[in-house]
Amino acid sequence: MSQTKTGAGQMIKRILAGSVVGLLVMAAGCAAASACISRQMLPEGALRYCAWGICALSAFVGCVSAQRRSGRASLPVCMGCALCMLLCMLLLRVAGPEGGAWRWHGAFALCAAALTAAFLQAGRGKRRR
Repeated sequence: MSQTKTGAGQMIKRILAGSVVGLLVMAAGCAAASACISRQMLPEGALRYCAWGICALSAFVGCVSAQRRSGRASLPVCMGCALCMLLCMLLLRVAGPEGGAWRWHGAFALCAAALTAAFLQAGRGKRRR
């Protein structure tokens, strides 16, 4: 049997691809924030706000990427992408030494950005006559 391009397996692949894009954006944002803090362009107290912004931006970019590749079902795709990113962050939290700077504010920012991406990407679509 041939698999259609809109099957669940293809959707999962697109969700994982969007999660990878989001995690790459998160890594780049963390590198940029750490460089700014080490060069004293930002105070150390701004670390929390940088982390929230990076979580929100990476979730938004990853979810939009996953939804554009999927082309439909924006809310489940965006929430699936956010869940994958959240699980990766949780695994890093568990594997890391004594938790680091993890707080649930980052998870909230990640989920809020995923919902925002889902609602912005959800449209009426083209009407056929």
